Amino acid sequence: MFEAERGNFIPYAGRFDGFHCIPASESKTCLVRFDNNRYSALSSAVGRPVEIHAYADRIVIRQDGVTVGEHARSFGRSETVYDPSLCPGSGPQARNSSQRRAVPRLGAAGGDGEGASPA
Repeated sequence: MFEAERGNFIPYAGRFDGFHCIPASESKTCLVRFDNNRYSALSSAVGRPVEIHAYADRIVIRQDGVTVGEHARSFGRSETVYDPSLCPGSGPQARNSSQRRAVPRLGAAGGDGEGASPA
């Protein structure tokens, strides 16, 4: 039976590219939201529409046929998957470093903010 039907089969065309595609928009912080998580993408896509291709093991973010981000898929909730090479100068590292920046106190000797009292 199998040999009789073999000629009616569609020939094998290679790997099946199975993904779930949804439209999205990139935020000003270079992040795209998918499935309650955030994934980083190139800064050139900020504010513009992108497509999220959700595979079983990874997320691919594309804009106008060009890949602007690719990450391992996270199945947690409220997680941020960030690649600093995609959007330099932003992300958790930049926010944390700007929050830690020392601001000199007025009247401090040398402006270093280290306990010196004015003379």
